[in-house]
Amino acid sequence: MKSYRISLILVVVTVFLLVGLRFITAQTPTVVKIAYVDQQKIIQSYTPLFNAYNKLNQEYQTRLSKLQEAQQQGKSQEEIKKLADQYDKELLPYKQAVDALMKEVEKAFSELAKKEGYSVVLDKNAVVWGGIDITNKIISQLTGKK
Repeated sequence: MKSYRISLILVVVTVFLLVGLRFITAQTPTVVKIAYVDQQKIIQSYTPLFNAYNKLNQEYQTRLSKLQEAQQQGKSQEEIKKLADQYDKELLPYKQAVDALMKEVEKAFSELAKKEGYSVVLDKNAVVWGGIDITNKIISQLTGKK
């Protein structure tokens, strides 16, 4: 009878320990290191991206003006649609240039995040409080300054 009681106590204690350990490990916080960047500052500071973005914007505005003129001249919806499709094709190289440079920026984010152990990199506008500003490090990496 006494060995039965000891065995029962050992089983109950073991169950409580296992449940307790599982609860404790589930509550252990994971360290999350968060950084943020000012994308506007990066665009303005990284000259190739700034120039490509401005060129795309200029070309877009030019074609938008031409579409508005076509509407004012009474062109049909079909003609305007045809012009818009043509302008989209003409803008494609400018969009691709911006996209390629943005991929370089994203690669710089990724490399720096891995190197410095950041779990998350957000845009400055998404951050209310906290985080580490890595904008200047990204700019230095992109422009080759260390």
